[in-house]
Amino acid sequence: MTCDPLPESGTADCAADEAHFPGEPGCSRIGTACPAGEWPEGLPTTGVLYVRAGGGSGGTGTAASPFGTIAEAVAAAPTGTVIALGKGTFDEVVDLPSGVMLWGACVAETVVASSVPSDTEATVNVTVTDVALRNLRLGGERMGARVEGADASLRLDDVLIASAKVRGMLVNAGAEVVAEGLVIRDTRPQSDGS
Repeated sequence: MTCDPLPESGTADCAADEAHFPGEPGCSRIGTACPAGEWPEGLPTTGVLYVRAGGGSGGTGTAASPFGTIAEAVAAAPTGTVIALGKGTFDEVVDLPSGVMLWGACVAETVVASSVPSDTEATVNVTVTDVALRNLRLGGERMGARVEGADASLRLDDVLIASAKVRGMLVNAGAEVVAEGLVIRDTRPQSDGS
């Protein structure tokens, strides 16, 4: 028996928010199509804090008055919170608390990518249990995600880690990651070129 998950023609060339998954005849979108509005579709009716990229300070976390940074939402997020990210680029380092999910509007237009260079640190850091990322893209001038420690667990649904530095994701020291629809591509070398 032979396992041949891709067609004879090989892997298809796909759009930036698509991938050719094994067993599929061609390209498939990673996550959902971008909504007509700013926010992800299908959010729960309660327990949601909203963040607009570059939204400025002074927001309260509602859809009408969103926070301007993920860090503001994290500071206000109890366990069980969904942090809804609108379309745009969020240039920050994110340390997520236990029981919190980042949910993007779509992989094509919701990007979390720190511009602060590091060969050892990540854009998204997880050291606690029950953290989730959904329907977004990670990248920047450091690795996309770091999940570290025996108590650390991360679930990724429809996440693209693209053009991260050194490695797409580091899972270390007994951490646990469960992923569906995760794509890591175009990882770049560290600063010295290695």
